Amino acid sequence: MNNTKHNCETLLAQMTTRQKAAMLSGHEFWHTTSLAELGIESITMADGPMGLRKPVPSQSDPLGLNHSVQSVSFPSSALIASSFDRDLLYQLGERLGNTAALQDVALLLGPGINLKRSPLAGRNFEYFAEDPLVAGELAVAYVNGVHTQGVGVAVKHFAVNNRENQRFTVSSEIDERTLRELYLAHFENVVKNAQPDALMTAYNPVNGVLASENKQLLTDILRDEWGFDGIVMSDWGAVSDSVAAIKNGLNLEMPGNGAITTDIVLAGLQQGQLTMAQLDTAVLAMLKLLTKLEQQKPLRDQAQLAMDADHDFSRQAAAESTILLKNEDAILPLDASTKTVFIGAYVEEPRWQGGGSSKVNPYQVVTPLMALQASDLPFQYLPGYTLDQQSAVDQTLLAEAVAAAKEHAQVVLIVGSSATQESEGFDKADMQLPANQTALIKAILAVNENAVVIVQAASAIEMPWLPQNKSLLWTYLMGETVGEALLDVIYGEIAPTGKLTETLPLRLLDTPAAQTFAKDRRVEIYHEGIFMGYRFYDTRQMPVAFPFGHGLTYTTFNYANLQVHVDAQAKQVEIKVDVTNTGLVASKEIVQVYVANHAAQVEMPSHELRQFAKVHLTPGETKTVTLILDERAFAWYDVQQNAWTTDAGQYTIEVAASSRDIRLTEQITLPWGNASIGAVTKDTLLADLLSEPKLATVLLKYGLQQKADLITDVNMMRMFANVPLRAGAMVGLNVAELATFITDANQALQQGEG
Repeated sequence: MNNTKHNCETLLAQMTTRQKAAMLSGHEFWHTTSLAELGIESITMADGPMGLRKPVPSQSDPLGLNHSVQSVSFPSSALIASSFDRDLLYQLGERLGNTAALQDVALLLGPGINLKRSPLAGRNFEYFAEDPLVAGELAVAYVNGVHTQGVGVAVKHFAVNNRENQRFTVSSEIDERTLRELYLAHFENVVKNAQPDALMTAYNPVNGVLASENKQLLTDILRDEWGFDGIVMSDWGAVSDSVAAIKNGLNLEMPGNGAITTDIVLAGLQQGQLTMAQLDTAVLAMLKLLTKLEQQKPLRDQAQLAMDADHDFSRQAAAESTILLKNEDAILPLDASTKTVFIGAYVEEPRWQGGGSSKVNPYQVVTPLMALQASDLPFQYLPGYTLDQQSAVDQTLLAEAVAAAKEHAQVVLIVGSSATQESEGFDKADMQLPANQTALIKAILAVNENAVVIVQAASAIEMPWLPQNKSLLWTYLMGETVGEALLDVIYGEIAPTGKLTETLPLRLLDTPAAQTFAKDRRVEIYHEGIFMGYRFYDTRQMPVAFPFGHGLTYTTFNYANLQVHVDAQAKQVEIKVDVTNTGLVASKEIVQVYVANHAAQVEMPSHELRQFAKVHLTPGETKTVTLILDERAFAWYDVQQNAWTTDAGQYTIEVAASSRDIRLTEQITLPWGNASIGAVTKDTLLADLLSEPKLATVLLKYGLQQKADLITDVNMMRMFANVPLRAGAMVGLNVAELATFITDANQALQQGEG
């Protein structure tokens, strides 16, 4: 906007109705509409989850999938999120923002933060975690980093976008508690703590209403509850009814249909489907955004070319985020002076980026083979399998690889899913590696149990050979520095410090949504509710390949001296724990805090991640890690009250190295929150009354405690305990006193009387 002195409200008053309608639709594929006569300039936006994808103008490729500017390809979201490192995500945001500014991009589309509900979801490589705390905290850091460069951010995809098949039309059917506790919690975090300039809607309907037209999501929750003051924009082609979208909270339809959309909006006004007040509300948010981004242009103009530095950062980030899942007998790191046999076609042609919106034109791809050839390392490379005939085993290639693996002490086998198996736009059919790779893995491990297996995949796979494997690295998609980062980890130049942000199940059949995922073309019903990811596996104590939060490194850590302080006045819990590096290598540990809720009288997972911190330790060094749990860490969403609620009572604090590796625990009593009994009604059970200390005086006054004390038979006591107040006559309660008892009991609960 040329004249930033214009007050947005004043400018709105100067606009014609047609100009207002035109503001709410994009210009071509990547720009907002300009109104030169009012000094309103267009801004450019571009995809940027893990590298800028700004299209080079091309009529045949307007999305820029094959013609885009050169940009460093950073590690996939799935990998860099495994760092659990807020600082690293902040630095990533800074670098992405700088790259965007250099290309005159004012609004970066990303990150994608939807949860990983199923390993079959085709877009999992672009998302952070199965847990909303991890996804939210890392998104906050990422967005705040981008903002330092004067670039806006559009966080996506709002909301409940967990399936690619029929993604424009399939409705995500989900209950309110699950929606709030899992699938909206991370969006709430980033909105409140990073104030992104925009949220991008999902393609899918939510409970039957398109996300781009969903008043509950876009207005009631996002704006009225969370206080969001940015714009809501659609994903490309996500709007079905432009008038309904504006009416319910959308500000910008992309890519837009120019005059066609403008005429549709004007017709909606004339027919009474849209009010002028609703139109003005939508336009005013757009004016505020454009004003803000124009004011930040001098900051964007300071951007400097940093391709080499970004490449180096990508290498470091990829190596640190890599997850060491197994390392029996300390096979890794390898000896750099000993010849290593590298096996697998991915040594030469690795998987390093995802398809769709994440695909970028890289600055400098370095494959493992290229990195080896540029080094002084003694090595041999054998393809072992083909990438074009994945179901057929090439017996010649397999035999050559097996013979070499049998003869050499150091063997590295790189395998992974193919680009045809997983991408934006469709879901995976299964969790299997290509058949020729599985056959090769089994054959190699049969002759050399010390062979290191490296998996390049966007999401979980089944690993039937896992019992025979002793050393396993999980890399997801490492970005353009895949070769350099892999060698850094394999030979110990950089210690891997990543941990899983999703559970790796043993088989597809074990997953919570296995029976229903993508089975119905019309609806995707979230039958599992809150029991998704580790909340499901851990509560059921189900065996898994590797649990959420698991990851090794080249040293070991000891946890000691747990101190937990409950601050009733501040309504928070402070946790302190000493962590010591007990090995010989400097590295980083990710300390995780889980909370087990014993107070709530509703279904709860066995525990939930509520805080985490990453700490760097040199050999022998001890640091005290302090973590704070706020009131929300103990809350659950009460659909009866339409509000978050906390129950006073017993909880267990678990300090852990993973969701299955609990190192230290402490029981606490939370003094704030609702009494576990809730409000007393005629349906309240006597068992609940008897268990609530605040009601002791009332129970004695009305004789209920005395009657309970007279019962000595266990079974009779159980029967007594399960009687509701309305049937109190069964146990001698005077029915005439029922109303006054309820009044006195609720007063005692409110006053905290005993």
